[in-house]
Amino acid sequence: MVFGFAGRFMLSGVGSLFLLTSVQAQLAREWDYCRGETPPGWETQIRNCTILIESGRETRKNRSIAYINRGLAHYSLGAYDRAISDYSEALYDDPNSAIAYHNRALVHRRQNRQDDAIADATQALRLDPRYSSAHIIRGNAYHELGQHDRAIAEYNIAIRLKPDHLGYYNRGLSYYSKKNLDQAIADYDASLRLNPRYALSIGNRGLAYYDKGNLDKALSDYNESLRLDPNQPIVLSNRGLIFTLRKDYDRSISDYDEALRLKPDYAIAVYNRSIAYKNKKDYDRALSDLNESLRLDPKFTDAYVERGIEHYYRRDYDRALSDLNEASRLSPRNHLAFNVRGLVYAARKEYDKAISEYSEAIRLDPKFATAFRNRASVHYNKKDYKSQIADLSAAIQLDPKDAESWNSRCWSKAITASDLPGALTDCDRSLQLDAKNSSALDSRGFVYFRLNRFDEAIKDFDAAIAIDPKHAESLYVRGLAKLKKGDKTAGDADIAAAKALKKDVAEEYEGYGVRP
Repeated sequence: MVFGFAGRFMLSGVGSLFLLTSVQAQLAREWDYCRGETPPGWETQIRNCTILIESGRETRKNRSIAYINRGLAHYSLGAYDRAISDYSEALYDDPNSAIAYHNRALVHRRQNRQDDAIADATQALRLDPRYSSAHIIRGNAYHELGQHDRAIAEYNIAIRLKPDHLGYYNRGLSYYSKKNLDQAIADYDASLRLNPRYALSIGNRGLAYYDKGNLDKALSDYNESLRLDPNQPIVLSNRGLIFTLRKDYDRSISDYDEALRLKPDYAIAVYNRSIAYKNKKDYDRALSDLNESLRLDPKFTDAYVERGIEHYYRRDYDRALSDLNEASRLSPRNHLAFNVRGLVYAARKEYDKAISEYSEAIRLDPKFATAFRNRASVHYNKKDYKSQIADLSAAIQLDPKDAESWNSRCWSKAITASDLPGALTDCDRSLQLDAKNSSALDSRGFVYFRLNRFDEAIKDFDAAIAIDPKHAESLYVRGLAKLKKGDKTAGDADIAAAKALKKDVAEEYEGYGVRP
């Protein structure tokens, strides 16, 4: 048997937001424009700051201020190298400018130069120990480096110096990264008490609720965050996940479409949309989206795994292996890639390779019930029933609500006649979980047959055949049970019907030691 593999979703946190500091200066017209106090915009600010810088009439202190304000404009326009140059010139003219160090640190953060950001923020704090946003910058740099405890320590200081919404918000991000979801939610709540309209805190609180499994609160927060700021592709994508989980695929696809309108290169949204299309059974669009997500992000491990699954279901095993091998190259500890590769090898009847892949998946994640079930299916195909039963027992311990694991263990105990009372218990449990499972009814019917309880066997086979009239195995053993009861005509009719559906059914059961 082959066990299914569910598509995975990718989640994203909402990015941090910081405020740059603009500098007060004299009130000449050029200074009004250079400070950005007059509406025309960033280009006008750059032009007027340049006039002041090149005028030759400003003191070094004032020229430093003009560089800082021009750097702010360059930063806001995304001209980060020019912003760095301006802040460096500002520091040449005024080496004691905490603001210049602070703002240059922000640019380093945006350019993902975290160590440089920490160094500049530290200089800003040396010059102004109460500069709370410099602690936030340094905290965010530590956060990006994965040093969440150091980040939280910085945010604690920032909050003590100036308890504003940004300090609580950013600390919430670090607590979220540490999987301390309750503390993250508490910080987002504190942020919102200080700024009730801060959409980022609401959106990230929704993400924390999502991870806690509270989809109603998560959806409520996503809706409110998008009401305050509709232009948030990450929140749209995250809301789409909830609609997918609720099987409202059209609404989820609509959210992903809008996210991609806002951010066309958003690989995660394309990937998540592929899962929605897959669940709608629109497999061609699902594959197309997986291809696109990998074009946008060639290192997207989960997309390789999911595309490998799609190729597996299409029986394109070479392409499946190519994708799964690439996933393992990018992420050697990705247990899902090993599990799906096991499915591919099992489909090719390369059973020893399949067992090796499932075993590695289990080594990487000892609580991965699906890999135990899949390895059990290979042991079954190899007729190694003892190993199969051991793997099914492990799967049941990890996931006791999986009806098929109970049924499979029941069946193996039945065909080996090794533990018929235990088999009966297993089948009963399977049917408690899924009363209309024709396979479990057939398995229990066979257990009853082996126990010489022919009336109960016939009753279960009747129920199985009512659900699946073409269930050859149920017809065959029901015929045997009727023969045992002396009803030759009805027994022969069932056996003939079974052989018409499956010509080798008698040989199959002879292998289990059962014959008319």
